[in-house]
Amino acid sequence: MPTKTLEPADVIVDVTAHSEQHRFAKGISAAGSFESAPDRFSAWRRLCRGFLRCHRQPLNVALHLVTTPSCLFGLFAIACWLSPYALLALLVAQITIVALMTPPGVSAAHALSVALIAALAWQLSPGPILGVTAFVGGYLFQELAHWLTSESTYQSTYRASKHWLREFGEHTVLLLPVLLVIASRWRQSPFRLLVSRKAIHKIKLTG
Repeated sequence: MPTKTLEPADVIVDVTAHSEQHRFAKGISAAGSFESAPDRFSAWRRLCRGFLRCHRQPLNVALHLVTTPSCLFGLFAIACWLSPYALLALLVAQITIVALMTPPGVSAAHALSVALIAALAWQLSPGPILGVTAFVGGYLFQELAHWLTSESTYQSTYRASKHWLREFGEHTVLLLPVLLVIASRWRQSPFRLLVSRKAIHKIKLTG
């Protein structure tokens, strides 16, 4: 009987399937338990698959871990300049929306990360000019990351879709949580860059 070969992009939704399904049945969902999640996480699963196809290189993921928080910092800085209540409203809205669209483990990691970014924006209060600069700079360097690694942007995969506006909204809201999950995978982990460098140095020293 022929066996089905899993694509790399499907691995993210099938991590220790049996144990994850058992844990989800108890109300405990780990970051990788996408397939065992209920239907309200369908957008999350679809985004994970599509995003992974465009972010396989550890260097690209590492750069996104800088550019994405930079964009969020810019948004929070602008909100803080308008009013501390605007910053709080933006923070609560983002945490709530992500919590409704992702498994508990993912939403918890996202909430902690985004709260730290918002706290930094509130503490520094850089003003609107630096806020806009951080946002635009983060976006441009994100495009540069794709150019450097020769990977297509995820946005380019749905640009011609008739549902592009919905997918763009999901992409925007879920960008940080999906990035955190992908960065935690060894094949896309930025730590692989350090391991590869050590391996190269070892070869040079022993060669």
